[in-house]
Amino acid sequence: MMVFLLFVLLFFMVILVKKFIMDPMKRRKILESLPTLNSKAKVISKYTSVQGGYTVTLYFVTFELDSKERVTFQIGLEQYGEFIEGETGMLTYKNGGGANEFLDFKSDE
Repeated sequence: MMVFLLFVLLFFMVILVKKFIMDPMKRRKILESLPTLNSKAKVISKYTSVQGGYTVTLYFVTFELDSKERVTFQIGLEQYGEFIEGETGMLTYKNGGGANEFLDFKSDE
């Protein structure tokens, strides 16, 4: 019985290490390998998402690029308050490989 409990504990520890250490490291490595992109863009929407039991609020902004492609980024609370829907400017970001990262937005106004 003790061996089984140790196996279950080890199994959950491996899952936690993968989820909270290895996955973020893999994402960071992908983002670092991507080129930095610049595009004229328009703020289409901004919204929040509240995550379950531990009440964490995530902040997002969606831009429409000159190519009409839309990209959504998770951003911080400080940045969230700076965006105005309909605002246009120059967006700097990384996107590809299943990951994206907001770097900067300089408003035309």
